[in-house]
Amino acid sequence: MGDGHPPAERLARISQPTLVMTGTVADAHGGVPPEFMGRAADALAASIPKAERQVIEGAGAHGRRDAARPVLERFFAT
Repeated sequence: MGDGHPPAERLARISQPTLVMTGTVADAHGGVPPEFMGRAADALAASIPKAERQVIEGAGAHGRRDAARPVLERFFAT
């Protein structure tokens, strides 16, 4: 992302509802900490007009289908 900031002007042009999800568990193999991804997701959601931000407790980079499923079902049902 270049200077570390999301391209807010480009993101502001997204007109579709957008779901921005992250988890709370660190990747077992190292990688980016969940706090970093959470801050990045917050910045994305703040820049996209119809964004919804969700945090999936107990999920990591590889997801937790059981925890994400209700969030995804509700989002796609609307």
